[in-house]
Formats: sequence, structure tokens, C-alpha cells
Amino acid sequence: AKVITVGFGEDSAVRASEYRLLHRREGVGQPDGITFKVDYEGSSVPVRLHGVFGKQVVYAALSALGAARRWE
Repeated sequence: AKVITVGFGEDSAVRASEYRLLHRREGVGQPDGITFKVDYEGSSVPVRLHGVFGKQVVYAALSALGAARRWE
């Protein structure tokens, strides 16, 4: 079986970086969601998810992306 690692560490094949909370107005008020970058094979894609919070959501997104890349 082919194994694709995901996470925040530099040894992860599908890696999240620059994780932070989103606010409706830059740094002001209640959080509105999260933002992070997905790094894979030298490419980086920004991701914004509204209405969700926590790194567990990032792990779920990375796992889904890793599985999608596996089947292409």
C-alpha cells in the first residue's frame, strides 16, 4: 500500500503551514474561521474555512487531500 503522511511537520508529504484564526475584520472581534496553507510537492495552496475552528479540522482536510492525490 502507498502511504501518504499528513500533518504540520516538515516530514509530512501533505503539510499544513501558516495556520491562524480568521476574523471578520483583520484581528478584531470574534473569530470567523481558520486559514492555512497546504504544501505538497513544492506547491502551496491557501485554504480558508469559515465557521470551523481547531487543528483537528486541518488534519481532516489534509487527509482528504492526501486521499484524493493518491487516486489520481
